[in-house]
Amino acid sequence: MIEPAIAPCKLNTRLRVIVSPCRSGSTALLNCMAQHPLVQAYYQSVKAGLREGRKEDYRLFYAPAGGGASVFMVDKETLGPHTPAESALRVFPEEEAVRASRPIFLFRDPTACWNGWFTRGWRRFDLYQLAYTHAYQTWLFAKAVTNGASSADPVICVTYDQLTGSPEVVLRAICRHWQLLYCAELLDWRTNIGQNVKIRGGADFERSIEEGTFAQVQRSHSIEVIRRPLEIPGEDVQRIA
Repeated sequence: MIEPAIAPCKLNTRLRVIVSPCRSGSTALLNCMAQHPLVQAYYQSVKAGLREGRKEDYRLFYAPAGGGASVFMVDKETLGPHTPAESALRVFPEEEAVRASRPIFLFRDPTACWNGWFTRGWRRFDLYQLAYTHAYQTWLFAKAVTNGASSADPVICVTYDQLTGSPEVVLRAICRHWQLLYCAELLDWRTNIGQNVKIRGGADFERSIEEGTFAQVQRSHSIEVIRRPLEIPGEDVQRIA
């Protein structure tokens, strides 16, 4: 059971959440959702609190959505990569927040995911293992919390291969899950990450843009399959297996 992280407030029922380990395709998915005319996209609002030297920032879970009753807020939270606190991020402030936000969990093949960390220079395997395991355990917890909920499938899980292999099918399913009308703009990134970005983020988001963390998404115009050569040591492949 999760004890409420802040004083009881009315939950924002227009918030939707994406959860994944780092380097799993969550930025591409968020960029897709940012193209929707009725979506306000946010980058790691919870984890930003940790990175600014405080604690998890749950204000978005209780903030009223701007732009009218038809607007949805979509926040993506990735686990990892620099500290144990980031890898074991507590995404949801309370159990009811899981039900209200109807989260999407996104996972990539663990070997490819660690290879993504490794090629970015994030080479602490213990933090990767903690992040991947904690994301998986959070998914199981979310399923348990929402078991018996009145609405169908309050939590769904998507893989990187599903997202990149059949993006329209997956995005249509996500829109149904989040009670959004699907639109073709989701697969056509007219507003990409950069100066005219529709994704709202703080200093951490701006640093990530400067450091080239989103280079592949910035070069693309839609979801693409990325197959990078493995650079991780052979013993890491065995450890993951």
